[in-house]
Amino acid sequence: MDAEEAVVVHSGGNGALRLVLNRPKTLNALSYDTINQLTLHLQEAAMNSNVKLVLLESSSQRAFCAGGDIRALYEQGRTNYPQEFFGREFFLNHLTHVFPKPYISIQDGIVMGGGVGISVHGAYRVVTDKTVWSMPETGIGFIPDVGSSYFLSRLRGGLGLYLGLTGARLTGADCLYCGLATHLVPREFVDQLKMELCSAQLGSDAATVVSTVENILGRYNKPIGATCMLERSMEDIDRTFSKASSVEDVFQRLAASESVWAADTLKVLHARCPLSLKVTFRMLTAEPPTTLSCALQREFSVVCNFMHLQETNFYEGVRAVVVDKDQKPQWKPRRVQDVTDDLVSRFLATRPSSSLANL
Repeated sequence: MDAEEAVVVHSGGNGALRLVLNRPKTLNALSYDTINQLTLHLQEAAMNSNVKLVLLESSSQRAFCAGGDIRALYEQGRTNYPQEFFGREFFLNHLTHVFPKPYISIQDGIVMGGGVGISVHGAYRVVTDKTVWSMPETGIGFIPDVGSSYFLSRLRGGLGLYLGLTGARLTGADCLYCGLATHLVPREFVDQLKMELCSAQLGSDAATVVSTVENILGRYNKPIGATCMLERSMEDIDRTFSKASSVEDVFQRLAASESVWAADTLKVLHARCPLSLKVTFRMLTAEPPTTLSCALQREFSVVCNFMHLQETNFYEGVRAVVVDKDQKPQWKPRRVQDVTDDLVSRFLATRPSSSLANL
């Protein structure tokens, strides 16, 4: 493998195309170049009759993809770069959703933010016993994007809002339990699974290919077992988040509870950006978008607002967490009760120049 290649491509003799994310030093953070390479490979694969399935994986067990390259966004945020970056990223997210052949992601290790975006919309989402899944954006003064208003809003009860606000980390078993993943394969069997997908006789017609892929994945899929931690908290999550009328209401419900889970969750939320919490709450409790395309269109305006509006907390969040790493962001406003509805509406407003083409 060429260490300089962001995406390494392997073509199997049976029609399997392996796309290997190969920026291990950055935990495969999605750069503009990586996004463009993945898009090009998928577009070519969709049109190539010799390609029967696409397998997306990582060259490192540490991370599948830890998200977008937020340092680059931080450094070039006041230019046109963010609009170009998110436009290309969201186009790729949608492409994985409508890809006409089996699209299989092997989400071993860290899967966060942009890494979720290139996997969660695909037909086959394989996690492992070492998966760490999260949408942590409210912790850097941003919002859950990459179609989160589509896939989080479709989770049961208050789970989507809980994940979007807190950035809670899920295990592979948790992801399978709530539907974010389709299969759970122990890491020790992942190489064997990939070998079989890339060597099996897949068949000549689309239906046979799909049937063969699903049979193979089904044989490696393992039951949830006792490793699913999320199920134990679902009653608390639903009680707190499914009925909450506002972020302040969430805080009050948690404060009124005597459980350890509530105390831990409240501590997490107090560290999150108040503006991000309120924008995310409004976004995830509004009428759910009917399609992924609609969700991405709406989120595109919101992320552009977070890049360009004067009141944004994004640059302060990235400074504290990624650049200086002092872990002490100075949020403005500092308290959720000081974030006005008018300010939230400004960040949710459609920007005249912020539209996605070809979705």
